[in-house]
Formats: sequence, C-alpha cells, structure tokens
Amino acid sequence: MPLKLAPLRLRLVHDTAQSGGGMFMVELAKGRRGDLIVDPPFIVRDAEGRYTAEMCKVMGIEPAEEKEG
Repeated sequence: MPLKLAPLRLRLVHDTAQSGGGMFMVELAKGRRGDLIVDPPFIVRDAEGRYTAEMCKVMGIEPAEEKEG
C-alpha cells in the first residue's frame, strides 16, 4: 500500500562547515504537493570541535564559552 508521502523540506547535516554532508533531514507530508525547500546546511561542530549554538539548542545544553587567546 503506497503512503503517497511528498518531500517538503530538505536539509543536509555536516559535521563541520568544511566536511561534506553525511546525513540529511527531510520533512514529509501525506497527500500534499508543492515545491521542495532546501534549507541551509545544519553544522554540528565549529572549527575548534565544539558544538555549534544551533546544535546546543537542539540538545538542550549551554554552548561552551570561547577560550581567549
């Protein structure tokens, strides 16, 4: 039995801004039609290896403070 799901939004997940996308997130809707929206990439870690602010928000943790010089 086909589910007739249509993709609405697509977002690639990158470990860092320099790495390629290793996963993706997709929003599906049943019985809807429309254009596919491709969102900017979701970056998990910054150049220093810390979680990005967006990743911290998803995980429900406080972002690590940046070290000074």
